[in-house]
Amino acid sequence: MIPLVALLAGALLPLALAPFNLWPLAFIALGLWFYLLDRHTHRAVLISWLFGVGKYAVGASWIYVSIHEHGNAPVPLALGLVVLFVAGMALFVAASGWLYRRCAPVQAAPVAASLAFVFSYGLIEWSLSWLLTGFPWLYSGYALLDTPLAVFAPYGGIQLLNLLVGALSAAGVVAILAWQNKRLRWQAIGLLLLPWVLELPARLPEWSQSTGVQEAALVQ
Repeated sequence: MIPLVALLAGALLPLALAPFNLWPLAFIALGLWFYLLDRHTHRAVLISWLFGVGKYAVGASWIYVSIHEHGNAPVPLALGLVVLFVAGMALFVAASGWLYRRCAPVQAAPVAASLAFVFSYGLIEWSLSWLLTGFPWLYSGYALLDTPLAVFAPYGGIQLLNLLVGALSAAGVVAILAWQNKRLRWQAIGLLLLPWVLELPARLPEWSQSTGVQEAALVQ
């Protein structure tokens, strides 16, 4: 059951991005992932790898089209390469699970566990922007670009939005699991509300200025 939930959670994440744009699914996907890690810390690496398999199997399926249709590779070869690619990219997510396990021992306090999740997730996502030439694809922060929280992008780019999704997802899980603990519950709810409160003042700076219309061409 746990492996299946991890796979499904990872598969939900790409649906939060274009062209589906079901952005709340980003919080559900990462929330499920964090919940599984918090409850089964000793299996954090496997859970994270399966989350990554689901994420890239759904979100990077276009690679099969590139290899088979545009590269004229036979179907077995194209499928085999895609499987290797998905399994390999999922290792980065597994590394996030390993780091989480190192930072949050079994039965860690909810706040410590959530901080460990945000740190490990954010660090590995950042590494994907440059490691081995980088593969900055399927970042959860992209889900916020059509929401009011996109206002935070000029302050820290996509990496800040990644952290924001991770932090809000973890805070939501903590608020639910610790509902009987009033102090912890309201701390988590406060964190959930904080970005929405700061959203209006974050709009005040003028980050760009129009200099007219220019034409450009893109070639792929």
